[in-house]
Amino acid sequence: MLDVNRDMGVVLGGALLAAYFLLVAYYRSFLIPMIVMSSVPLGIIGVFPGHWLVGVDFSATSMVGIIALSDVVIRNSLLIIDFIQDNLK
Repeated sequence: MLDVNRDMGVVLGGALLAAYFLLVAYYRSFLIPMIVMSSVPLGIIGVFPGHWLVGVDFSATSMVGIIALSDVVIRNSLLIIDFIQDNLK
């Protein structure tokens, strides 16, 4: 289980790095992707209290859920940033 969690942590880090570099290429800025990526830790904060509240052990499936949650959080942040940029124009 320790090996699986370690490997999934590496996958999460790789996915976040890939998303960051794709956003840098798209927005041609380093600041906007940093703002977008800052929402990921805020989204993950609720995972551990949620597991504790329900009484479920942290597993490999939970790590897959965290990776999916990171994708949703990044997507929502991008929608908000695009909306702000459109309003500024």
